[in-house]
Amino acid sequence: MPLPQNQSDDDESGPSKEDKVDKPMFKNSFDASKGLSKRIRPTGTADINSKNVPMSPMRLTMFILSLIVCVLFVIIFVFFVPCTMTQSLSRICHLTHKWRKSFHNMSFTSPLDFANHGSFRSRLIILGFEGIESDSGLLAIQESNGKESWRLHLHSTLSSSLCNLIDVNSDGVKECLVIGNDGLLAAIDVKKGNSLWYLHNHSDLSNANSIGGPVIVPDYDEDKIADIVISYNMGYGENSSHLALVSGGTGQIIGSLIELTQCSGPATTHLSVENQNEMHLVLHCPGEQNDNLWLTSSKDIYRAALNESDKISLKRVFRIPHYKEEIQFYQVPDSKNQLIIILDESKFILLELSIQFSFEMIWETYVEADQGARILTNGQFVNGSNQLVITYSQRHQSKVIGLSLTDGKEVWSITPDNGTVVSAVKFSNFFGYVDGLLLKILSSSTVYDAELLEESSGNNSSGQNFEKKILHSTPKLLLESYIFVKCGRIPVWKTISSEEVLTVCKADGGCDPNVYTTNSTVSVKPAAFGTSFDMLTVTSTVMPSSTTEEIIIKYLNLENIASFPRCTG
Repeated sequence: MPLPQNQSDDDESGPSKEDKVDKPMFKNSFDASKGLSKRIRPTGTADINSKNVPMSPMRLTMFILSLIVCVLFVIIFVFFVPCTMTQSLSRICHLTHKWRKSFHNMSFTSPLDFANHGSFRSRLIILGFEGIESDSGLLAIQESNGKESWRLHLHSTLSSSLCNLIDVNSDGVKECLVIGNDGLLAAIDVKKGNSLWYLHNHSDLSNANSIGGPVIVPDYDEDKIADIVISYNMGYGENSSHLALVSGGTGQIIGSLIELTQCSGPATTHLSVENQNEMHLVLHCPGEQNDNLWLTSSKDIYRAALNESDKISLKRVFRIPHYKEEIQFYQVPDSKNQLIIILDESKFILLELSIQFSFEMIWETYVEADQGARILTNGQFVNGSNQLVITYSQRHQSKVIGLSLTDGKEVWSITPDNGTVVSAVKFSNFFGYVDGLLLKILSSSTVYDAELLEESSGNNSSGQNFEKKILHSTPKLLLESYIFVKCGRIPVWKTISSEEVLTVCKADGGCDPNVYTTNSTVSVKPAAFGTSFDMLTVTSTVMPSSTTEEIIIKYLNLENIASFPRCTG
């Protein structure tokens, strides 16, 4: 715009009066023309969009190559780059030692168990013990600090204790049923540590030599407490087997013993299925020519005990194939109708009980074992599929494999460097949807030398006794190692705890104390908060300075502190 004539060049900094009047008029006309230009577009033209321009052949080729490189990078990283064994588990597993407790002049005799004791917040650790001068019983230890809560002396050595099964005094807290030598069966109050009843009868029946079971069945004596079925063996050399129905409230045998005429040896119960307020029991019954699995119900047992029927009704559900030396049974804990049979420590058969109560063989498989093939545990270890963990000795080396429960085929395997795998427990969902596995491995060495005798020479009498003892046996120094495993097609593992113990073994292979026992010497329970597990280990050992024994109990916590890296398997 040209300057007005009445404004000089020196006055350019400030607007004139005409500018102030013409400025709104110019703005209005400019806006009007701008709006008109929006409404009127020249014909025959189009907007040019760069996105619609096709890629050149060179650019298209480079784009496709970049996609291929990205895919190959992901495949190589996931499937071909291995994870460092130690670093991976070190990053995820944090082990804390909470407490350690020793009990002198004692060795343990029954598997570990946890018991809830009602009004108290912490649980009790329950284990059977055997002391000096044939003193034996049940011991309860506080989970929080390892202090002894109570000790109950019993007339026979315990072989098992089953807690959290039945409430026999209606106080809201389930008791422990303990089984021992010489026909011992008793119900123990876990709050006070006293016996509520012992198995007894008021007839001329012979006392039991051994007892099998127990199986909890519905209340038949109408005392508002569930009853118990046991197998009842009255002595050595008996060719017949018996069942007994026991009142859960009093321990009294209801009615009479039930003879199983089909059996030539003691029957054992390996599977129980509840259906319509009735418990169905699967019995293994040794025969004169073939072993069989038989099915009976708790109602039939009750009728036979009261002599309402001439004999108990048994239905044969499976004929066991011929075997030479040994038969073992394993009930899959996560399934109510699956049973596994192990024949001669080499053949494994999975059976499944159908709705019609007949067994169907799902699969059978063999392992090339030199000796000792047995089942350790089961769990979900690879991609959410359930495996069966088996250990056996092959070419003087202990091997652990995972068999698929679907088809019996091998999924993964581990060969520890040294030692024998004696037990295993699983950590449920430790790796998200995948379980963790804890193996207990024993390795031994003979320690009969002058150094050991010098350790016992402090006390002359104890040293002489110990010297006499080892002249007829072999002292061994054992290393108990606990190895944590992440199973997979390429398993990784790490030793998280170890303990040295001393034992005395005889020529026949028996050891005192029996630290080789496959009964649970390690127990695992989920902790109160977070992805953490409380781990309990127990060991019996001979003290080097004398012939006495002691129990060593360690309480640890294994915590998942990081997400496990995505590795092969």
